[in-house]
Amino acid sequence: MWNSGLNRAVRDFQRRRRWRRSGRLLVVVCVGVALVMVFFGLVLRYGWPWVDGSSWTEQWGVQSRARSLRVAGYTEQAAFLADGKVTAAELEGAYRLFVACMEEGGLIIKVHGVNPVDGFDIRYESTGERFPVADPRMMSWSCEQRYSREALSVYRETQPKVMAPELRQAVAQCLAGRGFQITGKETNADDFATVDGYKSPARLLVVEECVIPEVRRLYPYADFNVDLER
Repeated sequence: MWNSGLNRAVRDFQRRRRWRRSGRLLVVVCVGVALVMVFFGLVLRYGWPWVDGSSWTEQWGVQSRARSLRVAGYTEQAAFLADGKVTAAELEGAYRLFVACMEEGGLIIKVHGVNPVDGFDIRYESTGERFPVADPRMMSWSCEQRYSREALSVYRETQPKVMAPELRQAVAQCLAGRGFQITGKETNADDFATVDGYKSPARLLVVEECVIPEVRRLYPYADFNVDLER
C-alpha cells in the first residue's frame, strides 16, 4: 500500500517535470518564431543589412531623427531622412530649400557650389539685402536648422567623401611630382594618403599641401573650406 502510493507520487512528479520541460520548449520555440518574423519583417522593409553601406541600427537612428524633425515642424527636412539615409540629390534639395529660406527672408544669396574637397557643404555668400534684415546670422541659423542641418549631418556620417574630378586630377599630378604612387582609383584626400590600408598622417599633410593651392587656383571665386581631417 505504501509502495503503491510512493510509486504514484513518483509518476506524478515525473509527469509534472515533463510538462514543465514541454512548456519551456514551447516558450523557446515561440520566441524563436517571433524573432524570425521580426527578422524577415526588417528584411522586407529595409532590405538585407549593409547592402547599401549602412546597418539597420544606423537607419533606425536616422529615422528617429526624422521623427524628431517632424515633431518640430520641419517636415521638408524630415522627408529627406525618412528612409534612413540621405542621398546626394536629397542633400541638394535641402540646400535649395535653405537658400530659398534665406532669400525669402530678404537676403540676396550667391551660391558658389558644393565644396570640391569632399562634396559635402555648400559655399555661399550674401551679396546684399532686398529689404532690411534685422539679424542675418540668426536667419541663417534658423533656415539651416529647418531645412539642411540634419540632412548634411546624416549625409556626412553615411556617405564617402568625393573630391571634384578637376581638383582630384590636379592633386594627383601634384602628388606624383612629390613621389606618390597614383593608382587613378583615388576619390578623395584620404585615398591619396592611404598606403596598404593605412592612412598616414604624414602623407595627409603632404596631400593638404597640394590640395590648398589647387583649390585656390581652380576656385578663386570662393573661399572653400579645406579640412582634410573632418
